Amino acid sequence: MHTDYNPKWAKEMKDRIVQIERFSEKALTLFRLWTKEAQLAFPNDSVEIINEQSLIQSIISHFESAIDSLLREEYEEDRKIKGWSIGFIGGHIEGALSVDWSVKYLPKPDEYLQTIWLKSLRQYFEVYTEAAHHVNRIYTSYLVSNELLEDDKEEEIEIEEIKTYNSYYKTIADMNFDSQYKELISFLKALEIKHIKKFVGTQKKIKINNFFEVFNVADIQFIMES
Repeated sequence: MHTDYNPKWAKEMKDRIVQIERFSEKALTLFRLWTKEAQLAFPNDSVEIINEQSLIQSIISHFESAIDSLLREEYEEDRKIKGWSIGFIGGHIEGALSVDWSVKYLPKPDEYLQTIWLKSLRQYFEVYTEAAHHVNRIYTSYLVSNELLEDDKEEEIEIEEIKTYNSYYKTIADMNFDSQYKELISFLKALEIKHIKKFVGTQKKIKINNFFEVFNVADIQFIMES
């Protein structure tokens, strides 16, 4: 095995991934072993392959990512250690798949659902700016109203009030739309990041600890042949 980085050699390694004996079968077996662990942790939830070909392709992608990481300059000396590269690739794939499959297949915490909702809103407003105009007018209506807070309890503006405010303050709101629009998008992005951080902390993960029970050392040696 080479210990220096060579783009051509890296491509040759990646090309050999699908040439591993019974690669697709092993990929599906690895997932089924993971689902057994997931089923024990979440007995009331069903964990099934969404799309076999997509699953196999994702494992190929993680193999390729492991190869790219392995060949980074910082690991040049480590690659000279016998067996180190094999363990690195296996560990890299185990870690990546544990996160990937946990996010895709395990029950989602509320933070995940809220993040997707916020992301959908932001992208909608970025495409349909007229909708953002309407939100901006309602936002302005709340700002200028002195009747929103009573006894420290926020009350909703009635529909007719919103229409009246929208009509009366339309010019003011639209004059400030550019700055308010940017604030709206930035606000939604900030909320997304906040929820993503919570999601990362609360998302349950099922680790893969049996990579080498499915893909053996000879399989990894095969793709690293020079």
